[in-house]
Amino acid sequence: MKTTIRTIHALTAAMAVLCCAAGVRGDDIWDQTAPSDDGCADTNNELIHGARQVHDLQGGGGTFLDADWARVQQRKYRSYEARYVSSPLGLAANHMPALHTCAGQVKAGQPYDGAAQDASSIRWLSTGDSDIFVRVRSGAIQGNLSLYEIQLFETTYSVPRFNNSATQLTLLVVQNTRADAVAGEIHFFDASGSAIYSHAFTVAARGVLVLNTAGLAQVAGQSGSMLVAHDGGYGALSGKAVALEAATGFTFDTVLSPKPY
Repeated sequence: MKTTIRTIHALTAAMAVLCCAAGVRGDDIWDQTAPSDDGCADTNNELIHGARQVHDLQGGGGTFLDADWARVQQRKYRSYEARYVSSPLGLAANHMPALHTCAGQVKAGQPYDGAAQDASSIRWLSTGDSDIFVRVRSGAIQGNLSLYEIQLFETTYSVPRFNNSATQLTLLVVQNTRADAVAGEIHFFDASGSAIYSHAFTVAARGVLVLNTAGLAQVAGQSGSMLVAHDGGYGALSGKAVALEAATGFTFDTVLSPKPY
């Protein structure tokens, strides 16, 4: 009987050691498949438009601080937003998400809307067809309640038609619904999809941009489509393209369309 009791005690102690060892890295579900999401070069984790992910920043082992990395396959002429929400962690500077390449930080996150207490956002315009990373890291040892949610949005608007040929011209009307200025680029493409011209713009807080596209020398006499990339975040803008037919006075509206999710 004494041998049996000693065996049980030994097994219990061994299980406790294993549990403690497993808790050192504080792996969440996204760390379970090697390689984990703890570094830029080897993460398998990828953020895609509209999908939510729940992570934690649990650490342990004295000095272990967790860091989670996620890949974004950005594309040219487009814009993106990554939203972070965490009531347990809040918005301490060392928990804010940041945009990274493997060489270093590109852009830091900001409170989502003014004085937001537990939500942050990174908004950016793509610089080309390349991977970029969103990193969230811990600035102090965290427990198993250090949960946060992250969600990626492609924020680009599409306009399937503009026409500055023959007797028509197209006005682009863009409303900024946010309390902060929004900047971006309007990309013009011909019917074959070839890029014609990119026009930078800024819309004041709660302001409206009215752009006569026929007045842009690069797209005068052209027709095709537009993409509107911006740093306002998903849903920040609304608007339409209005084709005017001078001969008849008719107008034809085409709504700016965000990517659905």
